[in-house]
Amino acid sequence: MFHPVLLQIYLALFLLSFLTYTCTYGLPTLSPSKLHLFLTSPSSLKTLLCLLIWTISYFLMSFLGGTIAYWRFPRTPGNAETPSPLPDLIFNLFPETCPKIFGQNLQSLTLIIYYTYLTLIILPFHPSSEKILRHFLLLNSLMFLTRTTTVSITSLPQPNYTPKCLLAQNSSSTFLESLHVVMGRGFPPKSCGDLIYSGHASCAIISMYIIEYHNAYFGRKYVRRIGWSLVGVAVGSIFMCRSHYGVDVVLAGYFSAFLGEGFYLRLEGRTGRWGEEIVRWLGGEEEDSYGKRKSRRRNTGQATGESEILLKDSADAESVASSVNSSREEEGETIIGGCIYGGTTTSV
Repeated sequence: MFHPVLLQIYLALFLLSFLTYTCTYGLPTLSPSKLHLFLTSPSSLKTLLCLLIWTISYFLMSFLGGTIAYWRFPRTPGNAETPSPLPDLIFNLFPETCPKIFGQNLQSLTLIIYYTYLTLIILPFHPSSEKILRHFLLLNSLMFLTRTTTVSITSLPQPNYTPKCLLAQNSSSTFLESLHVVMGRGFPPKSCGDLIYSGHASCAIISMYIIEYHNAYFGRKYVRRIGWSLVGVAVGSIFMCRSHYGVDVVLAGYFSAFLGEGFYLRLEGRTGRWGEEIVRWLGGEEEDSYGKRKSRRRNTGQATGESEILLKDSADAESVASSVNSSREEEGETIIGGCIYGGTTTSV
């Protein structure tokens, strides 16, 4: 659960963003015609479809990945007081402590900051806000699906003092019991052993990847530095809280980079491989017939202007050549096949 003070801060930021938007663009109005236009426009339907894909992917990660991970979570009977973590070099470099602000650890607070920036700054003010939202939903869906495969294949011992995991490691569990524990105890679902790879680190890196690609820090370099610094804070907090092993965070960085690079290469049509048409259709922009006509006019006008310049240059060249020829003819010279005859000299 979120701390009440944290919710109040989020509400205050939302009101501040709304006032800024109102002062800049005026008070937003929602008429039945605008609502119908929004619901029937191709870009809005794509956004709703991306939201549906995100919801299904998150459910699959919780239902399959989380439940199987909890079911196959390594048990150590007779030990319900201390975790039994695997040896990890990173744990030797970071002290075991978990600082919290408003009841949230720093990695969770970092994601709240990213999502606040997305919803209160980027969506109202960025010119490509709807496209950014679709990319965010699709990339997170890819992360959810890939993470489902990894956490369900290999379950690791929980490295921290999570009370429910300490109790779980002392007794066995069936699949249905694991399903009840993971899915039947509120939102978001919580599991044990679902460590490969770190979802918090991957969400933070993907958020910054999208911000970088779309220049969503509005040219403010300090916003970009703060964003990447928050990634470092989240990773450090993951290690100090013993939320994940070092390999989980390393794999999160690999998966986030490869997923982001593969997604945008397909979006730009630079791979020619499977999935490219789907990614370009979901993540690209819709261009209406007016936009296409306008683009054709712009291209035609540009081509016409270039043709006029070429014609003008050729006309100037012909006029210069004719003036030179006339002056030479006046001097008694004759031009035949590019050669000049007359006077006292002949030049070939």
